[in-house]
Amino acid sequence: MIKKYCFVFIAFALFSCLSTRDAQAFKWLQFEEGIKQSAESGKPLVVYFYHLQSTRIREDKKVWMHPLLQQFYDKFVFGHVEIEYGVETVNRLGVKSFPSVLFFDPKGRELINHRIEEEILKVTILAARMNRVLKDVEDKRYLLLALYFSRFTESERKQLLEVLVRLAR
Repeated sequence: MIKKYCFVFIAFALFSCLSTRDAQAFKWLQFEEGIKQSAESGKPLVVYFYHLQSTRIREDKKVWMHPLLQQFYDKFVFGHVEIEYGVETVNRLGVKSFPSVLFFDPKGRELINHRIEEEILKVTILAARMNRVLKDVEDKRYLLLALYFSRFTESERKQLLEVLVRLAR
């Protein structure tokens, strides 16, 4: 029991007690709070799913603090979910591996084609994906991309396209 509380404290310390300079760069929010903040600010949401008992937490923190990613600090809202305490969220979103990074538009819809489920987070992959998310959200391209990944018939695609075009306006 004490071991579990130690892990919680360590994870909290890693994500909350960043250096003063980094703490001003961005703040990690709980998932639900991140969704609200994203909607209010109009910025996309990045959600980092992790496991407290993972040995990768320290390395992942270095990835998030990398200078290449600093250009995105004011363009995204950052959220996190620890799998042990966010089981319902993990199951609802179908997250299978940890760490994982999911992206959401300001309306709370997941940008499925940008999901990252890697064993090791890489700065270059994150930076490239964040760039694409910003462009897709700006152009509302992600709504149309869903059509290419679906299993709908041609007539269902046309109906869905009409709905998506109306929603995008």
